[in-house]
Formats: sequence, structure tokens, C-alpha cells
Amino acid sequence: MGYSFATPCKSKKARDEMMAFLNDYYRSWDQVIKPFKEELFVTGSGNMRVAPQISFDTRLRGPVTEAAYDDGKTRIAFDYGAGFSDAERYWMYNLCYWMAQRVGRRRTFSKKAPGCGAVPYVVYDGFEAWPVLEKSEFGDKVAEDNEWLVEQGFRGMESLVEWEHQAAQENAKKSGEEMPKAFTEWLASRAETARIVDKAIKAELLRLSGLWDARNNSDPEPSEGEIHVKGASSTNLGSM
Repeated sequence: MGYSFATPCKSKKARDEMMAFLNDYYRSWDQVIKPFKEELFVTGSGNMRVAPQISFDTRLRGPVTEAAYDDGKTRIAFDYGAGFSDAERYWMYNLCYWMAQRVGRRRTFSKKAPGCGAVPYVVYDGFEAWPVLEKSEFGDKVAEDNEWLVEQGFRGMESLVEWEHQAAQENAKKSGEEMPKAFTEWLASRAETARIVDKAIKAELLRLSGLWDARNNSDPEPSEGEIHVKGASSTNLGSM
């Protein structure tokens, strides 16, 4: 079974400009994660550890303007199938958030983003729209734990792992049993994996942001550790 994930662009011109940029500078997941391979498998003490839910081979098809499971117009999309790793999934999500904030179409969301007006968004599988809510702009309008909030266009894999950990703890509490040691160790390793995956994604978004700003002459080049988002102040991603 296959799926598509897309950024609807505000115009054909905007889509074509972004596609031209991606044709020059886009790097697939295997290229993005490559500099972090050793860190993923070796702990600070030098011991080897297992990195769960990680793939070093890209399984995405894209970016494309004609997706397999999304027939929307003026979209930049990615196609993928079952067995897709969480790590590459979050790379795809974040790149689409990043594009949405720069060339994305806007719409209102009465339930997911009440009171926020027209906001950028992405589309899952051709029909489910997700708002992209920049925290510095919309954080005071929605609940603090709103799942659509991003910081400088970023929402990482660590947020998923934190939710998994909380859910496991709640289930253990309800059952009155402690979580198995092996499962606890797996969660800890997965949390470390997520931290490194997010680090890789942030580094790549910083690279793309600097190139995009230089290409469009829209903003000064961000200093190390910062991403510039139109309509939002720069944030140091290293502190997130």
C-alpha cells in the first residue's frame, strides 16, 4: 500500500521556483543521515548499541509534482510505501513544513487551528490537511500541546518518542505491572536515536534555509544555528 505527502503551493510559479531550487540542492535521506551514522550506533562510552526504527536507505519517491496518491494541483509531493522508517518520515514531514512556510498555500482550520486565520498547510494522502502553526506566531492562540505547532518549521521525531514513553508508562500503571527491562532499554535507545535524527534534520534545514535566502535575496543569511522564517523571528535550533 502506498501514500503521498504534499505541500500545496500558492501558485504554479511558486511551485516551479521551489522545484528548481530542490533540483539544485535537495538531498535524499541517505545523504542527510550519512554524517551521523557513527553517532547513531556508538554510545558516548564507545559501546555499540542498536538504533531502532532507522533506515539508511531512502525509500521516498520525490520530490515530484505529480504524486501517485494525490491529484491536487500545484503541489510538491513525496510518495512512499509500507515499512517506511520513522526517521525518514520525519525528514519528509519537516521538509514539507519548511516548503509550506515559504511557498505554501494558506487556508483556515476552524477545529485544528481556531482563531489563527489562514495558515500554511500540508496534505497527507491527498485529502487530510494538517496546518503548519509557527509557535512564535500562533503559540498564544492554541493550546500549548497543539500537535500542529512547529518551531521555525520544525517538529521532530523526539515528540513522537516522548508520546510513546508516556503511553507506555500509563499502560503499565493501569495494569499494575512494571515495564519489562528490555522494553525500557529499547525506549531509551529509541529516544537517543530520535535525538540524533532530529539533529540531522535540523542541520539539513539550516543548509537549505541559507541557500534559499541567498537565492531569493529575501533575508540576510542566518547565523550558525538559526533558520529564518518569513513572519517569524529567527530561532536557534540548537536550543530546541
